[in-house]
Amino acid sequence: YGAGYYGYLYAQMFAADVWMSCLEGRWNGTNRGDGGLREGGMKIWKEMLIHGGAKDPMEMLKGVLGREPSVDPFFRDFEE
Repeated sequence: YGAGYYGYLYAQMFAADVWMSCLEGRWNGTNRGDGGLREGGMKIWKEMLIHGGAKDPMEMLKGVLGREPSVDPFFRDFEE
């Protein structure tokens, strides 16, 4: 149970980082923004999703973020 729980927390941490880096501020609630949401989604598609399991996950994550992953976005959710 413990390993699965920590794996889930890692997934949440990475998801928060990707969200804040690629999508936050581009979503206006109606999905009819200036195209920024599509641009962020295409970046995720091209850098991560299209590769499936053929590429190292950390390298794909770095490609999406353009940097090393950070825990800061994950903990920022708790501050709000």
